Amino acid sequence: MESVNWKKMSIGLVVIFVVVILTWQLLRLMTVEQTVSAEEAKNKVQELYKGEIVNIEETAEVYQITIKLDTGKYEIEIARNTGDIGKLNRVSKAVANTPEEQSSEGGGEVVTPESPPEEQKEQTHISKEEAISIALSQVKGEIDDVDIEQSNGLNYYLVEIETNNDREATVQINAISGEVMSITWDD
Repeated sequence: MESVNWKKMSIGLVVIFVVVILTWQLLRLMTVEQTVSAEEAKNKVQELYKGEIVNIEETAEVYQITIKLDTGKYEIEIARNTGDIGKLNRVSKAVANTPEEQSSEGGGEVVTPESPPEEQKEQTHISKEEAISIALSQVKGEIDDVDIEQSNGLNYYLVEIETNNDREATVQINAISGEVMSITWDD
């Protein structure tokens, strides 16, 4: 009789031990951070900036993606564990293709991707003046306000323009590529 109770207790302890181990493993799997794949990081950059991906480098913590846009080449860091955009650096300005384009871009000074000047290495977005110029090319009027905003790792300018017919337009411009993202009108 005592050996039967001992067997039942042993089986019960083994079952409890197995359940505890399985529960621990299940909880551990559920709390492991999901990492972003290189393809997902590439797709995110492609959707946000609509340029040509030149290079992707992987480290333990980030993907460093080089993208070529109309305004130049940029290095973008994407966190592997969250998919958030970290650093954005313009490494070179766009290179003019013809002598006419070269002379219209600052007196013939052309920055090649291999040798960007030091001040360009630190610039992470287009200037406020460039954003104003882009906005005025879309909507004619007088500048009312210019703000730089960030949402989901994307930097953009909001340029408010007062038109001659007393309407106000807000032009949203991607701060990296200079692309007009939207134009909204207030009556």
